[in-house]
Amino acid sequence: MKIVKADQSFRQICAELLFKTELGKRYFINHQNEYIGFELLKEGFDKDTIYLAESEKGQIIGFSWFQERGIFNWFPYLHVLVVDPAYQNTGYGTALLNHFETLCYQENNAVDYFLAVGDYNIKAKSLYEKSGYQVVGPIKDLYIKGVSEILMHKIRSN
Repeated sequence: MKIVKADQSFRQICAELLFKTELGKRYFINHQNEYIGFELLKEGFDKDTIYLAESEKGQIIGFSWFQERGIFNWFPYLHVLVVDPAYQNTGYGTALLNHFETLCYQENNAVDYFLAVGDYNIKAKSLYEKSGYQVVGPIKDLYIKGVSEILMHKIRSN
């Protein structure tokens, strides 16, 4: 497995991968119930903040999209982490999460990291907790009525 920076040529692949997931089907839908993942991923690709997880055969298994100063205009924020459902629980999510933290530490000496996860996404929340993230608290109805986003925080231990 390797993690590489994505360029615009991977936008369609990432949009298709995102649509396979509950995250894509819940959050990347417009008011007409149309999937708009390709359009919404544009920002991450334009800002060069999307990284791909590739299998040994070069297949795109997942990706992350983060903002180095995304929360409070100071701390790194993991905006999206996606792993193909067929490859979940195989280490790709952990690798993408570790890459996010390491890159932010190397480039900005960041030691605090934030993310939000939907309260329905028990597997993702478990991954983040196993990686040292702690719950800050829920934010009700932030993106979707009836879904709380759980804000999580991690302090890097050196």
